[in-house]
Amino acid sequence: MIDEHTTDDAMHNDPRAVTSPAQAAGLCEELKKTVSLLTGVLLQETSLLKARRAGDIVKLQPEKTELARSFLRQFTLFKDNAPFIGARAPVAASDLRRSLGVLDGHIKENLNVLEATQAVSQGLVEAVFEIAKKDNAGPTCYSRDAALPQARPHRPTAIAVDRRL
Repeated sequence: MIDEHTTDDAMHNDPRAVTSPAQAAGLCEELKKTVSLLTGVLLQETSLLKARRAGDIVKLQPEKTELARSFLRQFTLFKDNAPFIGARAPVAASDLRRSLGVLDGHIKENLNVLEATQAVSQGLVEAVFEIAKKDNAGPTCYSRDAALPQARPHRPTAIAVDRRL
């Protein structure tokens, strides 16, 4: 079992270690700020998804990507130092946990809206395909003289789907 002093000594040797209560609280505040910015981008993205404005969503991706990278870097540092941070900056750690819970809720909402949008799109593509298939089908009945009617010229129907979103 590792005691508190051993953990502190090991952390002083790690360049990524948080070694003071001020550093711990600072990391929590920095991560909380990143979470807040990321939450804002997710809220914008969700609104744009609901408004079916895919072109505007694409414009958010560079900011979202940079915030996600920053979040991952900061969260990894937080996780690596969690015992120290929890012991030396418990209020900041608790506030951060609440912010992470809010972010998680917005991620789930965003995912639900995205899945619903994709389901609607898929339904539309399938409906168009069925109509095109029906229009291009050959004869399905006999003519008055019991002969097959002249087949209509068959035109292939192409459907293009952009799945970038």
